[in-house]
Amino acid sequence: MDIRIKEAARTGFRRCIIPQTSSRNGSAEKKMECIRVNNLKKLLEYLF
Repeated sequence: MDIRIKEAARTGFRRCIIPQTSSRNGSAEKKMECIRVNNLKKLLEYLF
């Protein structure tokens, strides 16, 4: 997932939404604001 987040940051995205359970080291998160959600309800609450 780090590769996708880095690519998104390179193309101009500033935020991403990722699963809470994502096991990542966070290196790509320093370039973007990554919002972690644990279910679809939380995702919808964030979006709307």
